[in-house]
Amino acid sequence: FSSGCEYLAGAATLELLIAKYGGIPKILDLYADIRVTGDFLESFTKTYRMSLREFERRADIYAKYISQAANL
Repeated sequence: FSSGCEYLAGAATLELLIAKYGGIPKILDLYADIRVTGDFLESFTKTYRMSLREFERRADIYAKYISQAANL
């Protein structure tokens, strides 16, 4: 996000996870697994079956899309 607003980036990230990657139940699964492993990266990969790097790549594409839509 060009504005550098971390709150907006975080909200968009959660929106993408909810809309495309299993909804709120998957987010709850992620947090439950973090409590077990103590490792966010491990739990993220296990829960979403992709690396955080891959998700960030996809999230960047989504962020560009919504940024362009906001400027229409």
